[in-house]
Amino acid sequence: MSTKGSAVVRASAAGVLAVALGAATVAGAQTTDAQSQGQQASAQQNDEKSPWSIYGSLGFTLDPTTFLLAFGGDYAMTEAFGIGPLLQLGLGDKTTIVALTANGIWGFDLREHVENEILRKLRPTVQGGFGFAHVDKDRGFGDVDDTKFLMNVGFGVEYPVTDHFSVGNSLMFNILPWNAAGENLFFSWQFATARFRF
Repeated sequence: MSTKGSAVVRASAAGVLAVALGAATVAGAQTTDAQSQGQQASAQQNDEKSPWSIYGSLGFTLDPTTFLLAFGGDYAMTEAFGIGPLLQLGLGDKTTIVALTANGIWGFDLREHVENEILRKLRPTVQGGFGFAHVDKDRGFGDVDDTKFLMNVGFGVEYPVTDHFSVGNSLMFNILPWNAAGENLFFSWQFATARFRF
């Protein structure tokens, strides 16, 4: 083969090698970009919170005095407002209260108004709802029980421990306009609440 022919072969081989290296570089860059975008999408999906949450509380009621268990769930319509059911069980020696209501809860963001890192995480809340309450009393000479319409209003505070778990405390006034077993108002204090967000 002539010297000129060898030069052409070498030049052609070099060109093919350059094209192959360029294609490999582009493919590697595209793969890296795809992986990066996938990781960002996955992180964004993990950061998104479900609108659903459930919670349970311990406390007590006054007038009448009972040990209180409360269970509820909320669906967040917006960042500040949610709706859901609330079940309150008041268990005493002579009095039992079962109250089921549909409640709306409003939360307030303090981050724009408070500089302290701990206090600015607190979320004050106001809630209210309506439903029914069953009151059962043992008066010694026989049980008296009644089920009547119930309205409630209350306020509290929550503190997020993680993105999906928070603790809180709330006070509530439960109003029975038409008197149930001699009761037209009872006060409930949910002094230890644990909420889990999905």
